[in-house]
Amino acid sequence: MAGSDTGPDAPDAALTVGAQVEVDVERVAHGGHCVARHNNQVIFVRHCLPGERVLARVTGLGRKNRFVNAEAISVVRAAPGRVPASCRFSGPDGCGGCDWQHVDLATQRALKTTVLAEQLQRFANWTWSGHVEPLTSAETGRNWRTRMQYSVDDAGRAGLRKFHDTEVVPIDVCEIATAGVQQATCGGTDVLTGKWNTDRVVVVEPAMGPTVVVPCGDTPGQVHERAAGLTFAVPTTGFWQVHPGAAQALCEIVVDWVGDAGRIWDLYAGVGLFAGAIASAAEPRKPQILAVESDRSAIAAASQNLAAWPQLKVVKAQVAQWLTGLTNTQLRVDTVVLDPPRKGAGATVLERLSASTAQQIIYIACDPAALGRDTALLLGQGWQLEEVRALDLFPMTHHFESLARFSR
Repeated sequence: MAGSDTGPDAPDAALTVGAQVEVDVERVAHGGHCVARHNNQVIFVRHCLPGERVLARVTGLGRKNRFVNAEAISVVRAAPGRVPASCRFSGPDGCGGCDWQHVDLATQRALKTTVLAEQLQRFANWTWSGHVEPLTSAETGRNWRTRMQYSVDDAGRAGLRKFHDTEVVPIDVCEIATAGVQQATCGGTDVLTGKWNTDRVVVVEPAMGPTVVVPCGDTPGQVHERAAGLTFAVPTTGFWQVHPGAAQALCEIVVDWVGDAGRIWDLYAGVGLFAGAIASAAEPRKPQILAVESDRSAIAAASQNLAAWPQLKVVKAQVAQWLTGLTNTQLRVDTVVLDPPRKGAGATVLERLSASTAQQIIYIACDPAALGRDTALLLGQGWQLEEVRALDLFPMTHHFESLARFSR
């Protein structure tokens, strides 16, 4: 019977942390979980698949016990798509970084497709019939992460934290990291076997130059990355897409969607990736481009990266404050490229963009729920969602990147 107990718990006992219960898994949920139920209580279970029956151990209680979090510690009935996890640090009580090590890549992308479609339907009542796309047909799901931030435990060992926990799991390899990151050393000692007296260690394998370990000796303040035929200076511990093919793939879509727009804003511009790609692709036309970013080190790099185009202006400002401070005559733009943080752009930003002369918004989202919420706001302000693309930039995890094109 679905939702029946095993172990010491009585059938109608309230679930507590550490309790074990055998449940049927219903569907995937946003965040790397799947949904099951026990006595009408929702359980968000990790390390399982829809259609499976698993023995789950409760790891946490939700607000007012409206739901519980759990992890599957054994599989009673497996679903198609399940594979043996090759990483010995993944799974129950292990590293919290990879949600889908136990799932083949095609099924991972199918799960992510379901999540994006569900979030767009739930928040914006918009039906998406696309699918999450791999970057290449040769994708293995491993050896793609060019930037790793390791936490350090009390014994000085580098590792990765458990899911939503401060406890560090010491590791000696991370399968999704590139070979250069995995083989990184400091003073001749492997990063993952040495002892550290800091709380974190960052390893970066840039497109150009040697792998950098922070802190280790005299580390550079910037590294150099490549995309759209350009070289970008990036703060060593700053933001750059971690998949080596991600920046290029995103630029190709953005440049195509921008088309022949004459006035372009690149908001939350970072080190100027999209502004540079657009300016380079439109070199003969020289469109007017304005890049807005608030982070001091990122804006310094953007000013350096975009200096070749005099028609491109870089502004250091918080996007919402900057937009609020513009007069109606200053809200003149054709296309807006919007790459907000994980929480999304929000009402203030989208209302000001709707008051502008923009005819198109290109929205890059790392969180499908945020995209769903902001899509609902834009549709309510008279915009039309023309197209959605989604790229599997983070195999073995629940994360992916979405791009949406809105028009008036």
